[in-house]
Amino acid sequence: MTKNITEILGQDGIEKIRSILDCQDWSFNALLAVSGLDPSIDFRFGDFQSLDMRGADLRGVDFTDSDLRGCLIDSKTIIDETTILIRSETDWINEEKQPIHEAMLRIENASSSKNRRAALLTLDSQYTSPVHTHKYLKSLLDRTKAMEAFFDVADFFTPITHEDSNIISDGAIRFALSSVKRNAHKSAQSLSTTSFSSFLRRLSESNNTTLQSGYARYLDASNRVGRVSINPNKYEVSDDLKRLVSVFKENDREQASF
Repeated sequence: MTKNITEILGQDGIEKIRSILDCQDWSFNALLAVSGLDPSIDFRFGDFQSLDMRGADLRGVDFTDSDLRGCLIDSKTIIDETTILIRSETDWINEEKQPIHEAMLRIENASSSKNRRAALLTLDSQYTSPVHTHKYLKSLLDRTKAMEAFFDVADFFTPITHEDSNIISDGAIRFALSSVKRNAHKSAQSLSTTSFSSFLRRLSESNNTTLQSGYARYLDASNRVGRVSINPNKYEVSDDLKRLVSVFKENDREQASF
């Protein structure tokens, strides 16, 4: 027998929902008060993404294992040692920094390289939060799945640490390998060269110092083996790819040796 909503929630539950809907103050603490929820228990293991917590008093609230990404806070939001955030995801958005987060979203949602680069330029020129911006671009380089996006972001990212350079080198290897596809209808040695040529062209145009250095070393290695052209063909692309991957792996090893 199917139960109705009153049987599932009980009369008390229905009344609490009505109180919430009738509440004129939609601040976190006001809704907490009318809901009757226990802050020491009822906020564990929850999905609270993008809640407005500006001015909220979060003392004594247990957010263990909860998702708080994108929650909006401000200078009046109170978080202290009694706010339990064990294993919670706390990528808060500070109201004072909200414009920079909007710029970041424009980068990730860009429909073209032109739009992406315009958003990257805005982020680079208008927001004076170099540490925050550097950390964000580094994360984006590590997780982007599109080759053009990788090169666009790399052009606006200045490697500072060995780890920064390694992330760029690893990305170059990842996209070099993904650019070369074997032709399933031909011999095992028949490799696609069009995408690899595009990869090399974009690599040669990059403003990123790690990518520039890698490309220069790739050309040098190619010259030493008598490579007469940087444009790959079906007979040489396999060796070209191995040589390029070796150059960027060598960069990783050199950075690790410091």
